[in-house]
Amino acid sequence: MRKRSFFGFCGLVVASLGYCASLEDTASEPRAATVVSPAQRRVIDASIASLRSPSDRAVARGWSHAKQVAEFICRPKAQPAFDGKLKGVDRVFLGTSEPNTLSLIRNDKLIGIGQARFDAGWRKFSFECLMDPKTAKVTKFLISIQAVPSV
Repeated sequence: MRKRSFFGFCGLVVASLGYCASLEDTASEPRAATVVSPAQRRVIDASIASLRSPSDRAVARGWSHAKQVAEFICRPKAQPAFDGKLKGVDRVFLGTSEPNTLSLIRNDKLIGIGQARFDAGWRKFSFECLMDPKTAKVTKFLISIQAVPSV
């Protein structure tokens, strides 16, 4: 019984890592925006170091700057941006499995699309994450929720 549970758990971890690895191609960056500020680098490095498994840390280190900024700096401020706009948001993903869904315009601006899970399912949205590069803090997180297509 334990052997099956262990292999089931390992399969789940491997599948999750495969999904995460597929996300590394979801971000694009103009050549001029490939540099994050020293403060942003410290936040990103500390966040990666706090990941539990060496394989998760390796995957996160392989992400583009845009994906790292999205995951470790902007995403924590994404969910509160839905307050009063979409009821029951409990999960937010920035970027999708499609290429070019995240763009680090400068070290103070990340734009992209994402998905939010709420009471009635999932909704796509576009966002703009504005940051102070000196502090690596989000100054504003703006969202535009896509309309539900009529059937």
